[in-house]
Amino acid sequence: MADAEQAGGKPARNLESAGRTFGFAAVVLLAVGADVAIVEVYPGTVPAARNTSFVDIIFASRMVIVAMRVVLLFAAAYVAMSMVGLIASRRWIAELGPFKASDPIALIGQSAGVFEADLADAVETVAALKRRLDASDEALAAARSEVADLLDQIATIDAQHGRADAT
Repeated sequence: MADAEQAGGKPARNLESAGRTFGFAAVVLLAVGADVAIVEVYPGTVPAARNTSFVDIIFASRMVIVAMRVVLLFAAAYVAMSMVGLIASRRWIAELGPFKASDPIALIGQSAGVFEADLADAVETVAALKRRLDASDEALAAARSEVADLLDQIATIDAQHGRADAT
């Protein structure tokens, strides 16, 4: 039992180690990507709007556009890394609103346990009934034997009385 637990624990540790390594590599790549995004994504010109609104005024600055691009880059990287992490830990789409995928599985496991217990009880009941049937068959056979012996004795007594009456 202890060997099985240790053997079962090793893949989980390897998966955690691989996840950490992947996470570190993803953070490094994200930092390099952010540097490239800042250098390469910096807009040379920003188009001017004719009817400027509050949003147009905010996005008229090159730094705001760069910041928004970096935020979008980090958000996309976060979503991608979260998806990979959730898939690796087998929690990806485990629940959707009020519905949880683990609930029906847990109910199936509980139902199976109840059915197994009921089956074990039924098997025990059948075995007990077979024992009782065998005992009643033996008692019936013994009773038939006794009845046959009694009938023989009655026949013998009748035969003796019949002979006695005849003499």
